[in-house]
Amino acid sequence: MWDPPSQAIGAPEPPKAYMPLWDLSYPPEDRRPKFAIWVSSYFKHPPNPTHDPNALLYLQSESDASRKPTIAGLTPEEVASMLEVTAGDHSETKMLERDWLGATLRQMMKAVFSSEVRRAWASTTSGGVGFYLLYGDESVWNVVYAAWYIEDLAPYVGGS
Repeated sequence: MWDPPSQAIGAPEPPKAYMPLWDLSYPPEDRRPKFAIWVSSYFKHPPNPTHDPNALLYLQSESDASRKPTIAGLTPEEVASMLEVTAGDHSETKMLERDWLGATLRQMMKAVFSSEVRRAWASTTSGGVGFYLLYGDESVWNVVYAAWYIEDLAPYVGGS
Protein backbone atom coordinates (compact mmCIF):
# COMPACT_ATOMS: atom_id res chain seq x y z
CA MET A 1 0.00 0.00 0.00
CA TRP A 2 1.51 3.31 -1.04
CA ASP A 3 0.69 6.66 0.58
CA PRO A 4 -2.97 5.99 1.38
CA PRO A 5 -4.84 8.96 2.84
CA SER A 6 -6.75 8.19 6.03
CA GLN A 7 -10.07 8.59 4.23
CA ALA A 8 -9.15 5.72 1.87
CA ILE A 9 -8.76 3.30 4.78
CA GLY A 10 -11.75 4.50 6.81
CA ALA A 11 -9.74 5.88 9.74
CA PRO A 12 -11.72 8.16 12.05
CA GLU A 13 -10.89 11.81 11.63
CA PRO A 14 -8.64 13.38 14.23
CA PRO A 15 -9.95 16.54 15.92
CA LYS A 16 -7.81 18.92 13.84
CA ALA A 17 -8.58 17.25 10.49
CA TYR A 18 -8.25 19.77 7.68
CA MET A 19 -8.23 19.70 3.92
CA PRO A 20 -8.60 22.63 1.51
CA LEU A 21 -11.40 20.77 -0.29
CA TRP A 22 -13.46 21.02 2.92
CA ASP A 23 -12.57 24.63 3.67
CA LEU A 24 -15.77 26.63 3.22
CA SER A 25 -13.87 29.89 3.63
CA TYR A 26 -12.60 29.35 0.06
CA PRO A 27 -14.97 29.79 -2.86
CA PRO A 28 -15.66 26.40 -4.51
CA GLU A 29 -13.56 27.26 -7.58
CA ASP A 30 -10.49 27.89 -5.38
CA ARG A 31 -10.63 24.63 -3.40
CA ARG A 32 -9.09 22.29 -5.99
CA PRO A 33 -6.12 24.57 -6.77
CA LYS A 34 -5.55 25.08 -3.03
CA PHE A 35 -5.78 21.32 -2.53
CA ALA A 36 -3.19 20.69 -5.28
CA ILE A 37 -0.71 22.99 -3.56
CA TRP A 38 -1.46 21.56 -0.09
CA VAL A 39 -1.26 17.90 -1.10
CA SER A 40 2.05 18.41 -2.93
CA SER A 41 3.65 20.32 -0.04
CA TYR A 42 6.14 18.96 2.47
CA PHE A 43 5.41 18.87 6.20
CA LYS A 44 8.11 18.25 8.81
CA HIS A 45 5.94 16.50 11.36
CA PRO A 46 7.69 16.30 14.73
CA PRO A 47 8.90 12.90 15.98
CA ASN A 48 5.87 11.17 17.43
CA PRO A 49 6.42 7.65 18.80
CA THR A 50 2.93 7.64 20.37
CA HIS A 51 1.23 8.48 17.06
CA ASP A 52 -0.66 11.39 18.64
CA PRO A 53 -2.58 13.03 15.76
CA ASN A 54 -2.61 16.35 17.61
CA ALA A 55 1.13 16.64 16.96
CA LEU A 56 0.73 16.46 13.16
CA LEU A 57 0.93 19.55 10.96
CA TYR A 58 -2.35 20.18 9.14
CA LEU A 59 -2.35 23.58 7.50
CA GLN A 60 -0.56 24.94 4.44
CA SER A 61 0.95 27.62 6.67
CA GLU A 62 2.66 24.80 8.65
CA SER A 63 4.37 23.29 5.59
CA ASP A 64 8.13 23.40 5.11
CA ALA A 65 8.81 26.87 3.67
CA SER A 66 12.27 25.79 2.48
CA ARG A 67 10.70 23.38 -0.06
CA LYS A 68 8.19 24.50 -2.60
CA PRO A 69 5.19 22.26 -3.30
CA THR A 70 5.89 19.76 -6.05
CA ILE A 71 3.16 21.18 -8.25
CA ALA A 72 4.76 24.65 -8.06
CA GLY A 73 7.74 23.36 -10.04
CA LEU A 74 5.64 22.07 -12.93
CA THR A 75 4.51 23.90 -16.02
CA PRO A 76 0.77 24.04 -16.75
CA GLU A 77 1.39 21.61 -19.60
CA GLU A 78 3.09 19.12 -17.26
CA VAL A 79 0.25 19.36 -14.77
CA ALA A 80 -2.33 18.88 -17.53
CA SER A 81 -0.49 15.81 -18.81
CA MET A 82 -0.77 14.02 -15.46
CA LEU A 83 -4.02 15.31 -14.01
CA GLU A 84 -7.64 14.77 -14.89
CA VAL A 85 -9.51 17.42 -12.90
CA THR A 86 -12.96 15.97 -13.53
CA ALA A 87 -12.08 12.38 -12.60
CA GLY A 88 -12.90 12.85 -8.93
CA ASP A 89 -16.51 13.59 -9.68
CA HIS A 90 -16.87 10.36 -11.67
CA SER A 91 -14.79 7.86 -9.70
CA GLU A 92 -14.27 6.33 -6.28
CA THR A 93 -13.54 9.76 -4.81
CA LYS A 94 -17.10 9.86 -3.48
CA MET A 95 -16.19 6.88 -1.28
CA LEU A 96 -13.56 9.01 0.44
CA GLU A 97 -16.22 11.31 1.84
CA ARG A 98 -16.99 11.25 5.54
CA ASP A 99 -20.28 9.33 5.12
CA TRP A 100 -18.40 6.31 3.74
CA LEU A 101 -15.74 5.91 6.47
CA GLY A 102 -17.39 2.84 8.05
CA ALA A 103 -17.70 0.96 4.77
CA THR A 104 -14.18 1.94 3.74
CA LEU A 105 -12.78 0.77 7.10
CA ARG A 106 -14.45 -2.64 6.69
CA GLN A 107 -12.91 -3.01 3.23
CA MET A 108 -9.46 -2.00 4.49
CA MET A 109 -9.67 -4.45 7.39
CA LYS A 110 -10.47 -7.27 4.98
CA ALA A 111 -7.83 -6.26 2.45
CA VAL A 112 -5.04 -5.72 4.99
CA PHE A 113 -5.80 -7.99 7.92
CA SER A 114 -7.89 -10.92 6.64
CA SER A 115 -5.98 -14.15 7.35
CA GLU A 116 -7.14 -15.53 3.99
CA VAL A 117 -5.80 -12.50 2.12
CA ARG A 118 -2.55 -12.55 4.11
CA ARG A 119 -2.06 -16.24 3.26
CA ALA A 120 -2.55 -15.40 -0.42
CA TRP A 121 0.12 -12.71 -0.20
CA ALA A 122 2.56 -15.14 1.39
CA SER A 123 1.73 -17.95 -1.02
CA THR A 124 4.58 -19.23 -3.14
CA THR A 125 2.22 -19.36 -6.13
CA SER A 126 1.79 -15.59 -5.91
CA GLY A 127 5.50 -15.01 -5.44
CA GLY A 128 5.28 -14.54 -1.70
CA VAL A 129 5.31 -10.78 -1.95
CA GLY A 130 3.74 -10.04 1.43
CA PHE A 131 2.24 -6.73 2.49
CA TYR A 132 4.15 -3.47 2.69
CA LEU A 133 3.02 -0.02 3.71
CA LEU A 134 5.03 2.79 2.14
CA TYR A 135 4.50 6.43 2.95
CA GLY A 136 6.36 9.70 2.92
CA ASP A 137 7.00 10.98 6.42
CA GLU A 138 6.77 14.56 5.09
CA SER A 139 3.42 13.96 3.38
CA VAL A 140 0.21 15.71 4.33
CA TRP A 141 -1.24 14.73 7.71
CA ASN A 142 -3.80 12.22 6.41
CA VAL A 143 -1.13 10.05 4.77
CA VAL A 144 1.05 9.92 7.90
CA TYR A 145 -2.02 9.40 10.09
CA ALA A 146 -3.24 6.52 7.88
CA ALA A 147 0.10 4.74 8.22
CA TRP A 148 0.02 5.18 11.98
CA TYR A 149 -3.57 3.92 12.11
CA ILE A 150 -2.69 0.73 10.25
CA GLU A 151 0.47 0.24 12.34
CA ASP A 152 -1.51 0.74 15.55
CA LEU A 153 -4.23 -1.73 14.49
CA ALA A 154 -1.83 -4.48 13.44
CA PRO A 155 -1.05 -5.96 16.89
CA TYR A 156 -4.77 -6.21 17.70
CA VAL A 157 -5.91 -7.90 14.52
CA GLY A 158 -3.10 -10.32 13.82
CA GLY A 159 -0.84 -8.20 11.63
CA SER A 160 2.80 -7.42 12.13
